[in-house]
Amino acid sequence: MSMLRRMTEGDLPQLARLFRQTFNAPPWNDRWRDDAHAQRYLAGLFANPQSRCWVLQEGRALCGALLGHRRDWWSGDEFFIDECFVCPDHQGNGLGRLLVDGAQDELAQEGVTLFSLLTIRQLPAAAFYRHLGFQAQPDCHLFWRRRGEE
Repeated sequence: MSMLRRMTEGDLPQLARLFRQTFNAPPWNDRWRDDAHAQRYLAGLFANPQSRCWVLQEGRALCGALLGHRRDWWSGDEFFIDECFVCPDHQGNGLGRLLVDGAQDELAQEGVTLFSLLTIRQLPAAAFYRHLGFQAQPDCHLFWRRRGEE
């Protein structure tokens, strides 16, 4: 049975391994170089003074996480989900819902009224979030520019 709890700094090494296993595999096919690289990224999210982070634990092993941060937004207190994942061998068992709903329940006590995130619309994550009641913003675009490609 999986248990949702707040993330601690001591979770970072194990979480970095799971993060790489999840996002370097299909359908994401990211290219995280090594655990140290992923751990620096996750540590940066965790260190944000506005961060709120949870892990899913099964026995002594972690099997998923949700990392995000609070924002004081014009329309009310918002929580932006930076990363949310369940390792591939645990997906499809309601653990993603447990992460999102558990975080939402806890953050409601802090006055958070809106959850937001970014994901790629063609990947299964988009359908997952729609299934949980998230709505896509059709008139939004993500813009980016890599230095030297102006």
